[in-house]
Amino acid sequence: IVKLKKALYGCRDSAFLWQEKLSSFLKTLGFKENIKDKCILVRKENGNTIMIGYHVDDLLVIGSQEDLNWVKEKLMKEYGEINTQVGNKFTYLGQRVEVDEENRKISLHMPNLVKDIIGDIQEKSATPANEDIFDIDKFSPKLEQKRASALHTKLAKALYLILKVRPDM
Repeated sequence: IVKLKKALYGCRDSAFLWQEKLSSFLKTLGFKENIKDKCILVRKENGNTIMIGYHVDDLLVIGSQEDLNWVKEKLMKEYGEINTQVGNKFTYLGQRVEVDEENRKISLHMPNLVKDIIGDIQEKSATPANEDIFDIDKFSPKLEQKRASALHTKLAKALYLILKVRPDM
């Protein structure tokens, strides 16, 4: 048995502990948690609003360029080197985000998700079901671990696609 002195990536409670640490730090900067979602924080000062949404260690910061620079400076001072993307077109959590300031629209796209799910499938079939689909006495052999893991990953991505990205599917 090992007792860790700090969170270790991949451990069950690590994401929660990181959320607590990041949230506490942002609150010291004057951010307040959204009452509906703890992973969205807002700071209003002198007529300016900065919003931060985060998923584990991926932050999406919305505000003026001056505010973005301020947040970046504070994060770098606290955590060291960080990677950033700035502009009206960027990728966040696999989503392509495009901001159209003129028409006040934000478009979200996930062009590679479907390709990622079905891209390397080699099998072709006119129907996903064999003739014996309802014959309970004939089971397919278990998939080897590598193929089973790949199937689970693709199913999780498909569920994400259907539930979050394209609920119309």
